[in-house]
Amino acid sequence: MSDEITPQAKPIDTTGEPEWFPPAQDDSVTLHRPEPSSAVRRIFFGRDGMRAGWALLLWLLFAAMLARGVNAMLRILLSGRVAPHTMPEWLTLLSSTIGFFTVGAAGLIVSRIERKPWSAYGIGSPRSRTGDFGMGLLWGFGTLSVLVGMLRAGGYLAFSGLNLHGVANILLWAVIFALSFLMTGFFEEFTFRGFPQFTLTRGIAGALRSMGLEDHAPAVAFWITASLLAILFGAVHAGNPGEGRIGLVSAGLIGFLFAFSLWRTGSLWWAIGFHAAWDWAESYFYGTSDSGLVLPHRLMTALPEGNLLFSGGSIGPEGSIFIFAIIALVAAIIAFTLKPRAGSPSAEF
Repeated sequence: MSDEITPQAKPIDTTGEPEWFPPAQDDSVTLHRPEPSSAVRRIFFGRDGMRAGWALLLWLLFAAMLARGVNAMLRILLSGRVAPHTMPEWLTLLSSTIGFFTVGAAGLIVSRIERKPWSAYGIGSPRSRTGDFGMGLLWGFGTLSVLVGMLRAGGYLAFSGLNLHGVANILLWAVIFALSFLMTGFFEEFTFRGFPQFTLTRGIAGALRSMGLEDHAPAVAFWITASLLAILFGAVHAGNPGEGRIGLVSAGLIGFLFAFSLWRTGSLWWAIGFHAAWDWAESYFYGTSDSGLVLPHRLMTALPEGNLLFSGGSIGPEGSIFIFAIIALVAAIIAFTLKPRAGSPSAEF
């Protein structure tokens, strides 16, 4: 593992947050950490402090320990109150919240050890990112609606009316699933585009510099990391019941686009909003299948029809070949609506 250079923690006038991107080729950066004094210490620390590989390992270890502890406590609290092998819908919200708590808290612990700001991992002050979050919500719902409209217009998706009735009942489940998918957005974005994206970029950039690739090493490292994590993001969806090849590929590509939004804005807020709104529209509002999962308390009832290549079948809209047109649309939306922000990775280049 090579020596890395820490992201600067100087304030940004526009957001009040630290710069996300490791300033690879800024020779004026003065590091105040002493040189490692022993061979053993050099294994774990460079001039940047803890090496990226060890930081990532610690994050995974702390997250696993926290998850184990929380799950043990919940088993005691819920013993006898939830039937075995069942997953009531309200527990989906709980599991998403716990998931984000464990990875976020683990990131906070490691950030204190490394003496880096937790906001550098993509989730800073929401007050300065409400615009990004709001636009992410808008585009997430809008692009999923375009996909559903394409399927409906082509005769590949049919609706058979409302599944829920009564204003109170509709609003109750709308709010429950909005919170659930919001926490899913926080959890999955921090897990795949937050701490590991930042840390692996730092480590790979250090390795590239050690090979003499000084110019643009952090930018190359960012996209190498984004590609690896996008592949992993797509692969973990294979665990969903009823998932297919198109769904796996589309999940990976969407994950890569979320990294593109991080590159432009320096934060995860746009991706979190998009992620939450997309899932809410798909699973609750339109009531389609999502990787083979159908919510009992969805607002509408939607059924796939015709050729599975176009309808997506039991996989849902994400299993339709039309998803690739939507992915291209999302890429264009990010490119034209998200301009490079101060402190973001793209601002450096």
